[in-house]
Amino acid sequence: MISVIIPVYNVEEYLERCIDSVIAQSYRDIEIILVDDGSVDSSGIICDKYKEKDNRIKVVHQKNSGMSGARNTGLEYACGEYVYFLDSDDIIHPECLKIHLETLLKNNADMTVAQFVRFRDESEINFQEINEDFEIEILSNIEGLSRIGDNVEFAVIWNKLCKRSFYNEIRFCDKKVHEDEFIAHRLIYETEKVVLIKVPFYFYRFNQNGVMNGPYNLGRLDCLEALLDRMEFCRQYKIDSVYKESVRIYLNLCIKHYDLVLYKLNNKAVCRKIKRSFRKMLHKEAKFCD
Repeated sequence: MISVIIPVYNVEEYLERCIDSVIAQSYRDIEIILVDDGSVDSSGIICDKYKEKDNRIKVVHQKNSGMSGARNTGLEYACGEYVYFLDSDDIIHPECLKIHLETLLKNNADMTVAQFVRFRDESEINFQEINEDFEIEILSNIEGLSRIGDNVEFAVIWNKLCKRSFYNEIRFCDKKVHEDEFIAHRLIYETEKVVLIKVPFYFYRFNQNGVMNGPYNLGRLDCLEALLDRMEFCRQYKIDSVYKESVRIYLNLCIKHYDLVLYKLNNKAVCRKIKRSFRKMLHKEAKFCD
């Protein structure tokens, strides 16, 4: 029923804990796809070791192509009716997949979204017992889209269970840092009903060596490109409320990244590009931000 896709790259310190949390799921009808994306540490060896332990595990070794490339490879190998993405340094609650699937089927939904908790040390993780009366919120696709701007839960991919068929025409953009933000709006739009599960099933590790937690670099500007893509998508499908909010976020992020590029990278040429983009958007779209 469920394909769990885990991109793997140089995470030997955390990988076993991640895989163990999937193997320990109370829901058993799953396949676990480990995509070793050209790791140069022992991550690939760890993947092969786990394949020998559990016949639900598939391992794919490939040349390094980045997070997007690894996720796309996982989709090519996925056979489940539903897909769940998990980052290789993170951990999920033992009841995570079971409650995702039961909630999705019970509410005749196309996607479930769960809350998450950030942690630095595994001693902070507490697998609380889940009461049957946990709170949910049922949303239409447009209501779900409206949450992307202010709710990380809706902007990322790794806390969602959704139909694999949604990925028939959708793939992750290669060599992008904010790869989730290029497709989250497209996936949510495909749904008729989204269920937000107000329980933190996903434990997101603050990894100082991770892409988003390391030193600031120009790759972070991909978030602006992702927003432009979202705005064009909303313009095309006449989703005015999300379009207006995306314009506001874009303008604010231009200001934020201008300062970061100036003071952390001292790259005045890129600063000028950001300033031009800001002014162009402000003059062209300010009327939508009233």
